Amino acid sequence: GRSILARFAFFSYLEIAICIIALSFFLVTRRASPFLAAILFTGGAFSLALGVFLLPLTIPGVFVLVGLLGFTPFFTSYVFMRNARRCWSRSFRDRLPAAILAATLTFFVPAGIQFEMLRITNRAVAMLQSGTDQEATRASHMLKLVHLAINTDNIALAYGRTQDQKLRERLARAFQEITGERIEDRLIELGD
Repeated sequence: GRSILARFAFFSYLEIAICIIALSFFLVTRRASPFLAAILFTGGAFSLALGVFLLPLTIPGVFVLVGLLGFTPFFTSYVFMRNARRCWSRSFRDRLPAAILAATLTFFVPAGIQFEMLRITNRAVAMLQSGTDQEATRASHMLKLVHLAINTDNIALAYGRTQDQKLRERLARAFQEITGERIEDRLIELGD
């Protein structure tokens, strides 16, 4: 089926990558800075927020044991926060502006990229549905370039909603080109 946070997957993966790289850098080099400490604090806050969001799904899942994995973000948050505190205590405490800048960049750069990807995707999907054949081809090529960072389920859902056979063929062709999968198969998965 469709994942709950599929629209924000690119943001989440980018946020996680930035924070893991920062944590790895700190653990390997032990170089401390307020900038690095703020990135680690942001990683801890992000992990904690993710854990809280997943908690309603985690608690029922504990009864089938797989839900225990839902507590992983809480442990990750602890690791980030502990290392952020260590990094902060080793760095110059009077560098608060650098820390604020790092935390802001760590959160808002991935968020900005994610929202731009959503804007591009929404515009391209609209072109697939209502544009000329040439515009639909350009939109399909655009979506293929960024397909790892977008949610293509919108195309499959639009395919399922429309009765216009020409539009259905256009959407099916575009979906096949973008993902390499059949749109009918994805619609069945979404229906489960």
